[in-house]
Amino acid sequence: MDEPFSIAVAQWGIGRVAEALGDLPQMVNALERAHEICGRYRLNLLLPYGAYSLGHAYALSGRHDEALSLMEEWVPRCLPLAGGANHTRGLRQWGMAQLSAGRPDAALELARQARELSRSRGERGEEAWCLHLLGQIVAHRDAFEAETAESYFERSRSLAGEL
Repeated sequence: MDEPFSIAVAQWGIGRVAEALGDLPQMVNALERAHEICGRYRLNLLLPYGAYSLGHAYALSGRHDEALSLMEEWVPRCLPLAGGANHTRGLRQWGMAQLSAGRPDAALELARQARELSRSRGERGEEAWCLHLLGQIVAHRDAFEAETAESYFERSRSLAGEL
């Protein structure tokens, strides 16, 4: 295969676009291909990011066991690579997967970690996404905490509006 790194990155990009378009089968297909290429050609810098992106795709597709398995293995490996680039996104998406699998307590812990990391790194866009996830978790966990959930959603919208 010519240029496996470029092909893997392109497939990852196709997966991200497919997610934005709501085309989950295309998202899964592209990210499975990227993950397979990364593994076969030992693209160790890309492998963790491709793996947690694929885990995110599986979670969105309702394939919770596969999602959590990939994320539990690969998200922690992102931190030492490239200074932890995209680690915040991985934590947040792992939290989303935990929530969609019916594990709100685990989701809350990951969302809090992701928010702290985003704040410490000045990743304001990620922080907005983390606040949104925290709102979803609180709303999911306890109907009596509607005001807290709404507060997270409002802070998320406010921060996103500043960007």
